[in-house]
Amino acid sequence: MAHELLCAEVKGLRKGYDSLSNAFGELRELHTALCRLLFEAGLVDLQKLLALLRRRHFALAWLSRPCVRSMALSEALGTMGPAINTARFVGPQGARRLQATSRGMSSILSEAMSAVRLAHPEHIFVCGGSDGRKHLTSVEHFDPAVGVWETAPPMLQRRGGAAAAAIKSRLYVCGGYDGRLCLASVECFNMAVGEWEAMPPLAQRRGGAAAAATATHLYVCGGYNGRECLSSVECFSPTDCLWQTSAPMEQRRWRAAAAVVDGHVLVCGGYNGLECLSSVEQFGLAAGSWQVIPAMGQPRTNAAVAAAAGCVFVCGGYNGRECLSSAECFNPVMNAWEDLPPMAQQRWRAAAAVVAGRVYVCGGCSGRECLSSVECFDPAEKTWEALPSMVEQRLSCAAAVASV
Repeated sequence: MAHELLCAEVKGLRKGYDSLSNAFGELRELHTALCRLLFEAGLVDLQKLLALLRRRHFALAWLSRPCVRSMALSEALGTMGPAINTARFVGPQGARRLQATSRGMSSILSEAMSAVRLAHPEHIFVCGGSDGRKHLTSVEHFDPAVGVWETAPPMLQRRGGAAAAAIKSRLYVCGGYDGRLCLASVECFNMAVGEWEAMPPLAQRRGGAAAAATATHLYVCGGYNGRECLSSVECFSPTDCLWQTSAPMEQRRWRAAAAVVDGHVLVCGGYNGLECLSSVEQFGLAAGSWQVIPAMGQPRTNAAVAAAAGCVFVCGGYNGRECLSSAECFNPVMNAWEDLPPMAQQRWRAAAAVVAGRVYVCGGCSGRECLSSVECFDPAEKTWEALPSMVEQRLSCAAAVASV
């Protein structure tokens, strides 16, 4: 009798378990469907959701296994490995805040930041432009590992609206305006010797051209020659120290911006002499020809453009009516544009560069004043961060990243 009662109880429990299991499966399917709808509608960010779940799991684990924290943070970071990883994670500003907490932390993180600087020698160089009164020869550079702007040797010539790009340890600045004329002249900053030198000039005067570099060649696209907007393109080989004419773009583009991604030079927006453009075209490095690709979400001239994480990021600019704070990104795999969180400030005639996968947007004009402020976008977190301002206010400046 007891055995029969036990069997009946087990069967009841099994039936209850099966019922709960089925209900759980249905809830899981419903949860998956709801999440997919929220992601597709853009109401939930997948990366932020996963980060929140990780934090909740960590908090629950901490509660289930409480421990006494008697060790100081400076002792936990006593070896260089953890200290370097901490310095990389918190960044320059976070490291300085930690250094201020104690003498031990100050000493440990000072050494760690030095090691990070040696391991990451790339600096952002911002060249010329205008301070709102005059065109500039001045140059400054930013070390993301330190978070400080420093002046660099000035250029040989005043240049606003120049096009800049770097190949290896050489920074090339091409064309622009000197306050009177559009320029064809080109100069190069050699990081090894810390000096500027004149290079062979462009075949045409080009102000407000767009520049982008591969590992071996520099492309300068469009611009304005003092008479008309240009569709022509020139290509420079540092090995031969020679400019050659490349295939022209499909459209005339002045004050466009360019970047290299996935074996293509992308040129975004600009002005054709009649209207601001939302159109985008790409030059296939292997095919040697231009192709029109999906347009941006809105017209943009004088936007700041850079490539990171296999995508092209376009920030700010002017749409024919107002200065923009909005940003968008082109994914070549999806062949589509995605809206991004806006910058904290409206910016056109700013400059952009990428270090360690983060997009830095420097200076520009807000529509009311010339800016020295800098913002940084993290594609992984999809967040903007304010960084230390440049030494000078600069609009129509040019930026590039080079190893020092």
